[in-house]
Amino acid sequence: MNKHIKIGGHRGLSKSKSQDNTIYAMEKALEAGMDYVEIDLQYTIDNTIVITHDDEVEYDGEKRRVVDLTYKQLLSVNKNIPTLKQVLERFRDTELGFLLEVKSCVDLLGDRINDYMRELYRQIIGVKNICIFSIDYYFLRLFNEIDEEDKITKGIIVTECLDDPVGFMKYHNVHLYLAMLDNLNKEIVSGLKKQGYIVSCSVVNTKEDKRIAMKLNADMFETDCFDIVK
Repeated sequence: MNKHIKIGGHRGLSKSKSQDNTIYAMEKALEAGMDYVEIDLQYTIDNTIVITHDDEVEYDGEKRRVVDLTYKQLLSVNKNIPTLKQVLERFRDTELGFLLEVKSCVDLLGDRINDYMRELYRQIIGVKNICIFSIDYYFLRLFNEIDEEDKITKGIIVTECLDDPVGFMKYHNVHLYLAMLDNLNKEIVSGLKKQGYIVSCSVVNTKEDKRIAMKLNADMFETDCFDIVK
């Protein structure tokens, strides 16, 4: 059993969905003793990386895609949406780690995907305790081409119980395997860890699920609950 499992705040840590992905929620995670926060990245039309979950927002009476709005326009919808730059600056002198989920990718960005990747790389290179991850395998492949020296920890979301998880990780050239508890077992976890990969469970919101994650010997998990960290 892993007694030293790392625990992260899912979209920070808050008691209200309206506070998800805000600096306030990240501060609460830090205060609660979380090791890291899992937050969501989007890219605006004026080339700003922002922290927000949904691809679309209600703007000027209609649904608009985040990738088609400026950061100023987003702030008129929700004044608490921070930029990645602001977040990294706020927590620069702390031990809080970051698990960054890349949300708006190839399908939404089109030709702008390369600008996004370069800007993301520029902002996070050299930052300690940081990892990017995505369910978009093509994005990860493109990002690996920019991160040719493999300096940044990269993760992948796995949505099924794989027969060959190690081969899958080698093929995508990533370091962190992120899956729901239902798609993990001791054989998968031990096999991955023997090859030096990191295993994360998402999302763990009960004491029983925490017990299962620890029994599996996972390295880390995210939660929405304040008392899970205790």
